[in-house]
Amino acid sequence: SNMAAPSALLTIHDFSVFCSITVVLLGFFCMVLFISRLGTGQFMDMAGFIGTNNSHLNQPPQQEYIQTPVIEVLNPFTIDIIALGEARLLDGVRITVGCNVQSRMWIYWAAEISAIKSLIQNSVSLLNCLNQDFIHPTSYADMETVVLDGSASVRARPVTQNLDLGPVPRSCYPLVILITLSDSQSGHVGGMDIVAMMMIVHLPDQQMPEKGQVLSHMVITANGSVQTLKPFFVASESGSKPQSQSGDQHDKDDSDAELECCVCHNSVITRVILPCRHACVCSTCLSKLNTCPICRSHIQSYFIINDSEGERSDSE
Repeated sequence: SNMAAPSALLTIHDFSVFCSITVVLLGFFCMVLFISRLGTGQFMDMAGFIGTNNSHLNQPPQQEYIQTPVIEVLNPFTIDIIALGEARLLDGVRITVGCNVQSRMWIYWAAEISAIKSLIQNSVSLLNCLNQDFIHPTSYADMETVVLDGSASVRARPVTQNLDLGPVPRSCYPLVILITLSDSQSGHVGGMDIVAMMMIVHLPDQQMPEKGQVLSHMVITANGSVQTLKPFFVASESGSKPQSQSGDQHDKDDSDAELECCVCHNSVITRVILPCRHACVCSTCLSKLNTCPICRSHIQSYFIINDSEGERSDSE
């Protein structure tokens, strides 16, 4: 019996070591299994308090934004003022104009603000005045007209010397440019067809030395509707470039037709984010974003550019 006791103690000792190693290994494998399931979001808690699927931790929720409807129309006019930031009232400006049809340009100096606003608010009077005296002769200081048939560069300067617009706040716009269809072309349009474009420009003088800038840029349709043109900003490798909505269709196609989505760099840009007006993403990436990837402003809505049949079916 004295010889059996050490053997029994040895057996119990070996068994306890084996159990310890087994428990450690079992715990290790359980930890590995737990971590692997945690990484895939499919683990289950032993007590059942945690949900069975946590895949939402790895995948952002799909966002559904309301699309802002737009109507695509062809604008036959373009207006650009060369070096506007350096221009001055008395020195005049150089205007580059483009048009696809025969047109007429009206240039008004020191046009009364009240007269312009009154016409814009009355669609009937606006359409009746387009090819006549758009602004009453007593409502401006100088006026000149230019007949256009294609692109042209025009040097415009007020005839009146020492043109004075009065003290601030002003009652006159320094420069108003209006382009309308010629009489021969106006009979072939209707509905939402653009029949005129207006640009209101500030030019510095002694009373207001601020740099020249475009105060308002509008188009007028055949039904008398007045729409303000606003640029949207197309993301490119060199940065965010403004894309004017007043450009013709060829300029639009060349500028943003092949630009890639700035998020996935795989699909073509098809969405313009509102209200920041950055054109930078495709439809798929837009649904995964909360903020604009360019300026980080919150997304409220969007409209579609460069649309294809595939994009339309996805959005519908």
